[in-house]
This record gives sequence, C-alpha cells and structure tokens, in this order.
Amino acid sequence: MMKRLQEYIYGFIPPEAFSDEITLRRYKLLAYTCFITGVFSFYYSLDSIRFSFIPGVIGMFVFGILYFVLLYQLRTRPFQWVANGYSIVGAITVHSIILFSGGAYSPAHPWLISSPMVILLVAGQRNAVICLIYNCLFSLTLWLLAANGNVVEMYYDTSWELSFSASSLIGLIIICFIIVLVFENGKNTALNQLQAKNQQIEAEKKRSDELLLNILPSEIAEEIMQNGKSTPHFFDLVTVLFIDIQNFTAHGEDMTPEALVNQIDFYFRSFDNIISKYRIEKIKTIGDAYLCAGGLPVPYADNAREVVKAALEIRAFMEQTRTERAATNLHYFDFRIGIHSGSVVAGIVGLKKFAYDIWGDTVNTAARMEQHGEVGKVNVSGTTYEHIKDHFQCRHRGKIDAKNKGKIDMYFVD
Repeated sequence: MMKRLQEYIYGFIPPEAFSDEITLRRYKLLAYTCFITGVFSFYYSLDSIRFSFIPGVIGMFVFGILYFVLLYQLRTRPFQWVANGYSIVGAITVHSIILFSGGAYSPAHPWLISSPMVILLVAGQRNAVICLIYNCLFSLTLWLLAANGNVVEMYYDTSWELSFSASSLIGLIIICFIIVLVFENGKNTALNQLQAKNQQIEAEKKRSDELLLNILPSEIAEEIMQNGKSTPHFFDLVTVLFIDIQNFTAHGEDMTPEALVNQIDFYFRSFDNIISKYRIEKIKTIGDAYLCAGGLPVPYADNAREVVKAALEIRAFMEQTRTERAATNLHYFDFRIGIHSGSVVAGIVGLKKFAYDIWGDTVNTAARMEQHGEVGKVNVSGTTYEHIKDHFQCRHRGKIDAKNKGKIDMYFVD
C-alpha cells in the first residue's frame, strides 16, 4: 500500500528532479504535503456535515481540489510557483474556516500556529515569515473585534462545539506529525546518503594514499599529503645499488613478450622483498636495470653495510634461481651488481607520473661499478669499501677511470 502511494506521489515529480538529491528531497516534501493536506481537506469537508458547518463542507472540498491541482501542477510548473500557490491556498484555508466558525472563538483558531511551520518546511523562510506576520495580524484583528463586542457569527451547530474543537485539534496534531515525519524521513535519507558519500570519499582517499605510498617513500608521501608538494633534499652519504641483466637483448629474442615481462617481474618483485628488509628505498627500474639506495629519505649511518647485505642476499637468490631453472631447462637471467657510496640530491620533479628520484655523481659511479662488474659478483667502489671493510671480506680487483675523479678502486665482496 505504502509503495503504491509512494509511486503515485513520485509520479507528480518531474524527471529532472531525480538527478539531484537535494532538489528531489524538496519536491518529495512538497508533493507529500499537498497530498496529505488535500486528503485532510476532503475528510474535514465530510466531517463538517456532522456540525452542520456548510461553509466548511463547501470550502474544504474546494480547497481539497486546489491542493490536488497544485500536486498535478508540480510536474509542469516551476517548484517555487507551486510552493507559493500552496502558501496562499493554505493561508486562505485556515483563515476562511476561522472566519466562518466564530473568529476569535473558533475551534479552528489553533490552526494559525501550524500554517507558518508547514509553509516553512515546503516553501521556504520568506513565505513562512509572510504567513507568520499575516496570521499574527489576522489573529490580533479578531481579538480586537471580540474585545469591542463585535462577535463573528458561527455558521455551525454550536451544540457540537466541543466535538468541533476536538476534531480540529486532533486533525492539527495528526497533519503536523505526518508532515514533520515526512520531513524527518527525507532528512535522514539525505544524511544517510551524505554519510555513504563521505565513506566513499574516504575510501577513495585511502586508496589514493595507498597508491601514493606504493610509488613514493612514506615520508615523502606524507609530506605531499600534508603540504601538496615535496621539498628536494641533499643527502651527504647514501649508498646506491645498481643491478642489470646480462645480455638482456639476446634473452628478449628467445622469449615471447609476455614471458619476458613475467620473468623480469619475478626477479624485480623478489628484489623488492629483499631490500625491504634492509631499510633500502627502491628508486626505479629502467628497462632491465634496477636502482635502489640506502640512507634516504631517512638518513642512517650504516647504510653501506645494509646495502651490501641486501646485495649478497640478492646474489644468493639469483644463484638459487639459476640452479632451479637450469635443472628444468627454463630461462634464467644473470645479473651484475654495482655499489657506490656518496652524496645525492633526492626529490620529485614534473607534473604527471611523478616519482621519487636521485641525482648526482654517486648514481653515475654506481652505474660504472655495475658495468665493470662480473656476473654473480657484488662490485663495490673504494668509497663503499672503506665503510664495510671491517664487516665483509673483500678482494681488490683493480681500478677504473672516472670522469673528474681520476682512478677509482673496485672490490668484490665475497
């Protein structure tokens, strides 16, 4: 029953109103109010027969028709036009019944209290204030007339006065409750939708934050989330690790694109898991090369030792993988590893696809260490060696020329 009633009333709401929740709520409230007031007017018209209240019988029937006319007009007329119409018809309805049922002594006099409140809900503050002022002046006029002995005639059987008063008061209570209930339901629906929207926004924000944390160091991501940008930083001592696939082009010619990408993904994911144990920050992958660094974005003194530990674990992983895959005639990659310690500048540049990156001669030297290394060996520079020599066994393997640096010592970490 209620569902059919709802479908009936919704049929008077213009389709475009359903595209906006706030607009739809206003239309629903006005439509329900017109319907409820119209039904009550017809009921009051029939009830007036009991009191021999002929003006009530005719007037409330006419007003009931007008309320339903306004309901029908809601689909084609502007919202405010119907709201203004309801305000006018509502005020005239109450004033007419009071005038024909005793003026200041009318059992319907309490209806003057309700009309501004109902109009406030459906037609807005401006119409409600006008109705309030009009009702106050109307009531004051009636009381002044009564005080001067000008009694307004009662057009109903006064023997039913108590019943008339009870009917008016009960009707007032019921209609006010129903309209406020409709408003409350609409408000709760709007609040629930707002809460759901906020939860959706919060979930989207959480996903965005998680994505940001996946592509940036947590400290840098937090800085961006708080300030909208990240400040570049200079680090006096970090240790950069380069890993590169040996003969990558030759491997690519023997494998399908999907198999090649899956293979690289397998190795690089494993590298990610290993370096996460040693406070090392992954910087980026460049084709078949993997770049990471220790000692940033939060500096720590023993970063060279931690990076070498990670490099040795990566070497052990590669040796194990080579053995397992060779035994089953599967493709495997050989890698060279180069490490150098020194200063870098780190930060984020660009507007799109931005990433945390590092710059400086330290990065270039680490790349040179990798290029002059050997498969399955961890090749470190003399600078890194000075930081780790008390913790690892190293073998000097010669020098290389470095631009603007002269010759640089190289060591294998055993």
